[in-house]
Amino acid sequence: MNSLPSTAILAALLALSPQAICEVVNTHIDLAVSQHEVEHSISFSTGGSARANPSLQTRYMSAWVEWDDETLEPISVRFHTTSIVVYGGILWEDWALSVDTRLKPPNAPAFDSTWKFSTKDVIVNIGPQDSSLAVNQQNGEFDAELYIYRGTASVEFKGNGESISESGDYSDSITTLSLSQTPRIRIEKLVDNLMVDKYLFHFDFEFKEETNETSSELGTTLNGIDEGSFTLTGQHSSPSEFANWFSRTGDEFPSHERGTVSNKGIPIELSYALNLSPNLGDTHTYPFNWRTSAGKRKLDIYSDTLNADIIIEYSTNLQAGSWKEIPESWIENGPESLKAGSNHDVAIEIPAAEKSVFIRVRPEV
Repeated sequence: MNSLPSTAILAALLALSPQAICEVVNTHIDLAVSQHEVEHSISFSTGGSARANPSLQTRYMSAWVEWDDETLEPISVRFHTTSIVVYGGILWEDWALSVDTRLKPPNAPAFDSTWKFSTKDVIVNIGPQDSSLAVNQQNGEFDAELYIYRGTASVEFKGNGESISESGDYSDSITTLSLSQTPRIRIEKLVDNLMVDKYLFHFDFEFKEETNETSSELGTTLNGIDEGSFTLTGQHSSPSEFANWFSRTGDEFPSHERGTVSNKGIPIELSYALNLSPNLGDTHTYPFNWRTSAGKRKLDIYSDTLNADIIIEYSTNLQAGSWKEIPESWIENGPESLKAGSNHDVAIEIPAAEKSVFIRVRPEV
């Protein structure tokens, strides 16, 4: 065949993930603990141990996040609690541990004792709060610390005819929890709705705090370990670029759902990717045009500015598995003309050696 009529063009589309032109976005998100695994353990060298697995919950914590909307790489993050809430942060569920151990003083008879450890109203925050933290765009890691700024801790001892109780207030002396791994932020973009860009933010933390106190008077060593991991999750939604485009062209389509076809027979995903005007059909019955120039077959694809990357594939027989991306040498204005934001004409030239060629165009997911 020396030429291929426009009726031979196959418009086979895959699902579209609308993408805005590359830009940096900075937005505020509310955070909540989405998963956690925390353990507090106490043991004595003279025997006896106990564990607690408290739950965590957030109380009015939020963050400002800056990220690249094209690559979804985070750039900076700033944590804070809302100003109207005095005790915002992460609430550690109140917990208590009771341990029985036999003490062996060096110059006195051994005796049985009971120790009770407990915390109440402990709030942990993430800092620093007053400045943005740079994020490593390669792995999402950022520098931060966990610190306890509210709550009380107490220890009760009973044994050898004595009863002693001591407590401390964290608000008088802020305690920092040691992070066993640099925290990370992960950003996901959901594509279940063409009209809305929805982002999920995951902040992953791991901590481990160890205490070892030896008492020669009591003949024992106290071993305490606080360790665990938790994830803070938040989300942000905004009208998509597709929604902005649809508000200008939506009259052409019965709905904004995927697979919808305009009254001129053009699928909505293709219309968006090619940024077609609703009046395009008045001039062109379809956004493709085959032509012959200097004996060469050429395909023009009409678009002022692409809203999404497009992929052009070809097949010589329409068989399953036969579709391939067209070679770069076929693209008159280079592969960049197929990228979102391009305002170059999209045109391909079919080599004369290809006698029969079928073409399909799809937005890149």
